[in-house]
Amino acid sequence: MPISPTYPGVYIEEIPSGVRTIMGVSTSVAAFIDYFKNGPMNKAVQIFNMGDFEREFGGLDSSSEASYAIQQFFLNGGSEAWVVRTATGTVSKPLAKAKVTILSLIGGATALSVEAINEGDWGNNLQVKIDYNTADPASLFNMKVSEYTTVRGTLRLSRYEVFSNLSINQTSPRFVQTVINDEDSGSKLIRVSDIGTSLPLQNGTVSGDLSTFAGLTKTKPGITVTIGTGTSTEGTAEAILDIKGANPSTLTLDNIVPMLEKAIRSSKPDNPAFASAIVERLPAGIRVLAGPTSASSVITFSPSGANPTLKELKLDSSPQIEGVISGDLSTFPTLTSDPSSLNITIGGENHEITFAAPTTLSEARIALETSIRAAASSNAAFSGVRVSEYSNASENRLIILPGLSNQDISFTSTLSDTTTLNELKLGTADIGSVNGVVSGDLSTWASLTADTASLDLKIGNEGPHTATFTSKPSSLTDARAKLETVIKAAHSSTAFTSARVAIHDSSRLVVAIENGSNAVVFTATPLDSATVSELKLGTGQATANIQEYKLGSTAAILNTAQGAGVKGSNGVPPVGNALIGNLADKTGLYALEDVDLFNILCIPRTSIVTGNNSLTATEANMVMSVAIKYCENRRAFFIVDTPNNISDVQKVKEWLGKTNIRHKNAALYFPRIKVADTLNEFRLRSFGASGTVAGLYSRTDSNRGIWKAPAGTEAALVNVQGLDYTLTDDQNGTLNPLAINCLRNFRVYGNVCWGGRTLDGADQMASEWKYIPVRRLALYLEESLYRGTKWVVFEPNDEPLWSQIRLNIGAFMHSLFRQGAFQGQTPKDAYFVKCDKETTTQDDRNRGIVNIMVGFAPLKPAEFVIIKIQQMAGQIQT
Repeated sequence: MPISPTYPGVYIEEIPSGVRTIMGVSTSVAAFIDYFKNGPMNKAVQIFNMGDFEREFGGLDSSSEASYAIQQFFLNGGSEAWVVRTATGTVSKPLAKAKVTILSLIGGATALSVEAINEGDWGNNLQVKIDYNTADPASLFNMKVSEYTTVRGTLRLSRYEVFSNLSINQTSPRFVQTVINDEDSGSKLIRVSDIGTSLPLQNGTVSGDLSTFAGLTKTKPGITVTIGTGTSTEGTAEAILDIKGANPSTLTLDNIVPMLEKAIRSSKPDNPAFASAIVERLPAGIRVLAGPTSASSVITFSPSGANPTLKELKLDSSPQIEGVISGDLSTFPTLTSDPSSLNITIGGENHEITFAAPTTLSEARIALETSIRAAASSNAAFSGVRVSEYSNASENRLIILPGLSNQDISFTSTLSDTTTLNELKLGTADIGSVNGVVSGDLSTWASLTADTASLDLKIGNEGPHTATFTSKPSSLTDARAKLETVIKAAHSSTAFTSARVAIHDSSRLVVAIENGSNAVVFTATPLDSATVSELKLGTGQATANIQEYKLGSTAAILNTAQGAGVKGSNGVPPVGNALIGNLADKTGLYALEDVDLFNILCIPRTSIVTGNNSLTATEANMVMSVAIKYCENRRAFFIVDTPNNISDVQKVKEWLGKTNIRHKNAALYFPRIKVADTLNEFRLRSFGASGTVAGLYSRTDSNRGIWKAPAGTEAALVNVQGLDYTLTDDQNGTLNPLAINCLRNFRVYGNVCWGGRTLDGADQMASEWKYIPVRRLALYLEESLYRGTKWVVFEPNDEPLWSQIRLNIGAFMHSLFRQGAFQGQTPKDAYFVKCDKETTTQDDRNRGIVNIMVGFAPLKPAEFVIIKIQQMAGQIQT
């Protein structure tokens, strides 16, 4: 600004130079529109490499032509692109966002709903975890959002977000909907809605109140862990806590938390659900979370394992046998008959047995067992009979059990011996019925291993009740006495207190319960039933909620806080209307309205006119027509893909003649290319060439300049392993005049681009925009000058402004001239910039108009190299 001097001295004034440097715009920013696995719908997203595309849109998809085109674009030299995802929903394959409802309690009201930010089945891999590890657990909660992918059959965490100290209070700055749904700083994976009045229930299994925890009682604390719901389960395992010899009663929750976590993880180290489990300390308890699961799961706890006592006493697989017990033989009689005889009936089969008169209870046992077995050796009920001697301080009896179950047994006198039956107290007046259980072979005694040996017993309808040994038996004889004692002590009913345990043949325990209608059932007690209760993790103590809220489950999961949801779905590849979109809503093609600059447009879907999810020919033609017009408005260039039903030269001529898509801002390439499909065992697959050629444009612009035709021996088609049709020179000669750019294969150069004309470049059209580099250079100049002269608006419209315009545009054009962008050896021959009173008349100035004329001499490609050869005649002397 002018200086107003007020004091004697030196003043500095900066004088504007008038230089406003014009920067050239990017020349090869591509745009792709199609169906993709995931990503924002109808929104242009900028990417710079294939990694960006895989993160945002899920990478290659066999149903997405553009996904392969984008891969080819970057392989052939592309460096920047905009991608628009669009799709169409059908009844069987709707276009839907995955969703889940989270309740405030198990069976409670809705706390909030969580929905994937974009449509597609990718959202079905989202999981949400809630916890209350906040400064105020009563009113604030944390949310973790995780996205999983399946890699070789295993769930892998691909990305996650964490939001802390969220509130359901709408006036709070941490209101969950405000924080999560913020477009700039919120979630990139989900949106929340339907906020209720109570906090969402935290995930995992939370113990009961342990604020007055008194330690454990077991020296080897154990707990059974089950992860799963319904028919979907990760399995069950025994978690044994290693307390390292410490006194269990002195352990605190802070001690136990890492021990329990380690025990769960080591119980099934090959299963991520167990191996990555987490145990957290809460203010008044603990919370247990499973690792990644293949399906929504709940973690539950129960008493640890089976106490080995039942198995060690070999009572775990013993059959029930109905038998009889004699009257008391404490004073053993002198038998009248010698030899003695009896009739015995087992299962309806009767035999007479004869034996030498025994003098003791032991001899009677052996005599009866031997003679009964010999009576019918082919009948297992007889040959397997066991006679056991039962003795204690108050009684001595014989217990007789058949060799098979469900066999009635009875004794009667013989005609020759009417006394032995009553003397051995086997008559109806003395004999009683029993249900017996015979152990396995215990002739080699081994001590019981459990810290507390116990087993459960149910007799008839009574029980089961636990019989607990106060000390470990030292022998089979000791085991008999102690087992009988603990059974009698297990319950006060007669069935238990009248139980008898005998030893058969010094090798087996025989448990006999009087009253044969009482079934005797032994089961194993838990090895440790105390720990799960002491940690308040058992049924009725803990709150066992689902491990994570999984989006995409349509039905609520019973007995959890996960309510009904919506399954995410990709829909199907877009129809014509979806590709075109709506200008007002900025959908489909018009999503590019939010993009500042793109130069090349590719819509490979327009080439799919046969096969699954194809467009009709008229649909494809309409999409291309709209796309070309849009490119004209945006100073961009459209690359047309040859349809997948065009297989030879004649068909491509006929097709182009019918489509009416000739335009200076478009180019067509024939034939289609063949690329190895990594999703189909690298089999070759046919694609349109737009993505490959767009990458070639970018590579040529970078290496040689936009004024160089993207064709020739340098224009190699990277990763193109074949062409759908092999052209000859003559066939090429019929297509080139029609402005159909050919892709050729040459033995030395491989697959290359061998054409550089726009669709306005047919010979008969005589267009000034015949060549692609000329048209693209003009678009580049237009866009660069459009952006670089904005400063002119509202400046005084007179010679000082005109001179600045000439100076700045001239400098820009001269820099291009020095790079070889124009034809001509001098600037005067190559370009001109005119802006003066001749271009801008007084009438123009009165209307606020300044006219700038910029001309350039286009550098056109050498399409035809003609070499003229003649023989030199012998020099004639003249």
